[in-house]
Amino acid sequence: MRYILKPLAYMFTAIALIIFFMPKINMYYKAEELLENYKLTISGEKVVDDGFIFKVEDGTLYFDDLVVANFDEISIVPLVFYNSVDVKPFSLSDDMRQFIPLKVNNINITQTVVNPLHVKIDARGEFGSVSGDIDILNSKISLILMPSKLLLKKRPFWLRQMKKDSQGGYRYESTY
Repeated sequence: MRYILKPLAYMFTAIALIIFFMPKINMYYKAEELLENYKLTISGEKVVDDGFIFKVEDGTLYFDDLVVANFDEISIVPLVFYNSVDVKPFSLSDDMRQFIPLKVNNINITQTVVNPLHVKIDARGEFGSVSGDIDILNSKISLILMPSKLLLKKRPFWLRQMKKDSQGGYRYESTY
């Protein structure tokens, strides 16, 4: 038994050290560079590496010089068996008011080693709640929106493009 436990302990320690000392800040700036190809820019942010958790705080998201949103914190947990991105309070700019209500309380994106080709998405805010997944292998996105009364009252044009299901939710499916 000890012949198995000792190598496993060394392996988990090595993985933990690699994750802890991984150059997450450099990877973040490289990701920012790649996002510029899609005209997305994050500015005014504070980047913090807490070892196993990487945070981007107090930033503004721009799309082609148009302010899209402000966020308080993006937490990234890059573990080998479980990867997670949490975006907490996320406020869309006034220019986006016609598309969606302005306040998003939480966005959670997770990917696990148990099902590595599916990424789970959960979001909550003034619009209601969204849950769904991204199938990486088939390049397919599937989301279910449970709209709030505020969203149903405003009835944005994009809500009419979605299919209503029997539970009162709205389904969105697309490929990319």
